[in-house]
Amino acid sequence: LNVALAVVDEARDDFEKKEEGKEDEDVAGSEEALQKSLLGEDDDMDLDEKPAWCDCALVHTCRQIAFSDWFMNVIMLFIVSNVITMMMESFPPPRGQQDVLDVLEMTFLVVFCG
Repeated sequence: LNVALAVVDEARDDFEKKEEGKEDEDVAGSEEALQKSLLGEDDDMDLDEKPAWCDCALVHTCRQIAFSDWFMNVIMLFIVSNVITMMMESFPPPRGQQDVLDVLEMTFLVVFCG
């Protein structure tokens, strides 16, 4: 019985290793395909299947900006800064610090809603 369990366990480990290798390849390929699809650059898609809004130059430019690394990093910076300012809030609030936090809160609100 122990030998049979050992064989089954070894086969399961081999199967998991093969699955992990496939998932890594699939993830890399699917991320590229997703980004191309979101940017409207999917070559596999027929012209009949593409949404009409993908042909607009303004939409294409906005999507390129939204999916660029620098834009994502700037948004991440704003998110981290917002978390830090929320951690700085206290009760009762110090008067000078509260004025600065109010201005920063409005700035984050404009950035996140815009």
